[in-house]
Amino acid sequence: MKKEEKQGVRPEPDGQSKKKAGVVKVTVDYDVCASTGTCVQVCPEVFEIRSDGFLYLFMEEVPAELQKKAIEAEDLCPTGAITLVGDDGKPLR
Repeated sequence: MKKEEKQGVRPEPDGQSKKKAGVVKVTVDYDVCASTGTCVQVCPEVFEIRSDGFLYLFMEEVPAELQKKAIEAEDLCPTGAITLVGDDGKPLR
C-alpha cells in the first residue's frame, strides 16, 4: 500500500463521524441590506454582489478558516443586515 493511501481519515470507533464543532452560519436580512459591498471587500469567499445589485451568499455555513473574516464583515455592515449564528442557533454577538 502506498504511503498516500494510508493517510486517509479514520472513521470513529462507532462508525459515526464527529459532529462539526463550532459551526457558524451566516444569515442576511435582505430587507435591510443596502448592498454597499463592505462585506464583499472583507470576505469575498462568502459574499457577492451580482450585476443585479443584490447580495448573494456563496455558502451559509462558514468554514473555520473564514470565520474571522465573516465576523469582520458582520461588524462592518453599515445596516446590520448580517448576523452570524452558532450551531445552537443563537447569534454570536
